[in-house]
Amino acid sequence: MDGKEYRRKLYTYDEILKIIEKYGLPQHWNDDGAHGPERYIEAHIWSDEPINKYRKQYSGIQNTKT
Repeated sequence: MDGKEYRRKLYTYDEILKIIEKYGLPQHWNDDGAHGPERYIEAHIWSDEPINKYRKQYSGIQNTKT
């Protein structure tokens, strides 16, 4: 734990843009890893769009597990 404000947090798209604006992209200021472990920004992208077609298709089916 190095106390950096962006550690161990989840950000929305707009929030991560503010962090990038403040600190820059790690691959720009630390491309060779000489300044610590920051070499990239890990992103998990969620969208309901792919699942929505299945929700509509199966919306009338009820769970039969007891």
